[in-house]
Amino acid sequence: MRYFPISIDSKDKICLFLGGGKIAKRKIKSLLKGDFSFLIYAKEIDKEVMELCKENPQRIKIIEKDIDENFVFPPCDFLFLATGNRNLNKVLRKKAKNLGLRTLDLSDSLGSDFYLRKNISNEFVDISISSNGQVPIFSSLIGDDLEKYLESLDMDKIKLMVEIRDKLRKNGIYNKALLLDLYKEDKQFLKKYLEKI
Repeated sequence: MRYFPISIDSKDKICLFLGGGKIAKRKIKSLLKGDFSFLIYAKEIDKEVMELCKENPQRIKIIEKDIDENFVFPPCDFLFLATGNRNLNKVLRKKAKNLGLRTLDLSDSLGSDFYLRKNISNEFVDISISSNGQVPIFSSLIGDDLEKYLESLDMDKIKLMVEIRDKLRKNGIYNKALLLDLYKEDKQFLKKYLEKI
């Protein structure tokens, strides 16, 4: 597996976007779930990107400027090439690699250092899906199904299970098989069990 799924701390990380069109908008919208800040350079900015900026003025800064092969990269943690020009992206990607910048070329994800996965989460579970940059619509469709599944979970029951696990651990007991058996029980049983331990 070349592109290994990993979670990163998004706090105080800057995402530099070169290009402000619809593809950039989709990626920014997804990344706004984290704590990233965004710096967007583009001559033309999509209306929806402008709206995202208005909704998140502390996190998104837009600089209207032409992007060419002589562009000087400001400090950033992640570079997203979304110029809409495959050849320009390729030149900028090579320049960025020489500078050690982690880069996602949105016109050629397989030539990039990373790519974004479809993320689905609630307060207990975080799932990411990818088609390895080949057919992103599959990630989206499967992600939609998983999202429905997560919404169907009984979160109160899961909270009870977490409380039980924590209490068992505090008492020096941790038994995976016991927890799996308890998960099969209803909430009333779990509440009584929690009171007894």
